[in-house]
Amino acid sequence: MLLTYDCEIDKPQVRNWIVSPVVPLAEIPGSSHSDVKKNKVFHLLYLPKYRGILEDSVLLLNHMTTLSREFVSTAHRIVSLSDIGRRALYIQHLRWLARWQINDIRCPNCLALFNAADGMTVRPPD
Repeated sequence: MLLTYDCEIDKPQVRNWIVSPVVPLAEIPGSSHSDVKKNKVFHLLYLPKYRGILEDSVLLLNHMTTLSREFVSTAHRIVSLSDIGRRALYIQHLRWLARWQINDIRCPNCLALFNAADGMTVRPPD
């Protein structure tokens, strides 16, 4: 997954972009899949299956790296995060970096309220 902000991607002098691998949930060992799906494993962000394009997967936040813009720009975009998914990524990344138990946080931009204790599901409400 490409993590570099679009305002950085637009700048030709930014020669490397930040990426992180996405792997199928089935590749995560152990019996923690329930906790992973609730985003209770700090270094993983659950990505629910999407049509026939993406199976249940996780973003590995502890495997971020940079790759050259030339290499990444040759890849094809498969799917993008929804607004809810993007917010979940922000919160999960902060939780992983700070090891905070965050409850009831309000997004300063859109004023959406998140309760990390509820699992921060990335699925849109039914």
